[in-house]
Amino acid sequence: MNDHKAAANCFLNALMLNPNVSQAWTYLRQSFMKMSRFDLLEKLEARDPYIFKDEFILIDPKNLQPPSMDRLYTQDILNN
Repeated sequence: MNDHKAAANCFLNALMLNPNVSQAWTYLRQSFMKMSRFDLLEKLEARDPYIFKDEFILIDPKNLQPPSMDRLYTQDILNN
């Protein structure tokens, strides 16, 4: 896979949910390096995924529906 921007977007959204996942920060750094986006490497030091909102599409964890067993069954996650 050579779509490093899409990978970076996934890592950033994972970090929006839990910014304490150190591996995601490491993989994000590698994605930025593969993209030759050294300007973004400097922003990583802040350890705040929200500062990348101007360049990437980020989820807002406050807008996510809470998990429930009803949603789990109705969305066919367990019914495969």
